[in-house]
Amino acid sequence: MRALMVLLVLVVMGSESALAAQIYGSLVQNGKPVPGIEVYVVDCAGCQAKTDAYGSYRIYIPTSGKFTLKVRYGSGELSHLIYSYNNPVRYDFELVNQAGQYVLRRR
Repeated sequence: MRALMVLLVLVVMGSESALAAQIYGSLVQNGKPVPGIEVYVVDCAGCQAKTDAYGSYRIYIPTSGKFTLKVRYGSGELSHLIYSYNNPVRYDFELVNQAGQYVLRRR
């Protein structure tokens, strides 16, 4: 009976992580990586990362669905609609200056 309870707990814990989604990608500007930029998912506690020296980021999201990804750049925030699934999804973005304002464009 005790072994069955331990097995049940392990199955429940494992199934929660199986529902977790992962998004990853890179952030570039003029073809060059943008390091040290904060990237986060709106309305998702702990779903944030900073780009590394190569402009790459990786964020785990506890559920799949439709979300808004935000990038803090300069004194503003840029956003883009994303979808997370049970399998990892790649989102590569480029910071583009349009008439003095930056926009986040998917590559």
